[in-house]
Amino acid sequence: MQNQKNDSKLARFHSACLSLLQHTFLNKSIIIKGGTDLQAITAIRFIVAYVFVVSGVMKFVSAELSNFFISLGFPYPIYFKNILGFVEIICGIFLLVNYRVKSASIPLIFIMIGALITTKLPLIKTSMINFAFQARLDIVVLILLIILFNHYHRES
Repeated sequence: MQNQKNDSKLARFHSACLSLLQHTFLNKSIIIKGGTDLQAITAIRFIVAYVFVVSGVMKFVSAELSNFFISLGFPYPIYFKNILGFVEIICGIFLLVNYRVKSASIPLIFIMIGALITTKLPLIKTSMINFAFQARLDIVVLILLIILFNHYHRES
């Protein structure tokens, strides 16, 4: 009985998400600041939100990430990891629900720059191609955050 209720709730949630996505991506395009298409900005917002919510949750559930933060040599690495996870989840949710998108992008930009400097930049010593390969996704997410910050404004 309980499983049927959960399945029904999940089905309604899934249906609501599909409806939201169809509404978002199939509606007439609206041009916003800088000539950027609203649908493209919305897609970027959803993608970046997904990345940071998942990344933030993983910081709380993965022992491997705890060990990685300890290996970085930061003072109080577990607290630092938890604060980053909390900020990533909150800012990711803000992006997802379209709330203070520009403001939520700022700490995420700093997080990505910090991640590149502390974890990827040292790889340049090994080889430029290794750095480019390892940093590719961080750089893409950083660029998407900058696009959100520069081109997003909420319609009145």
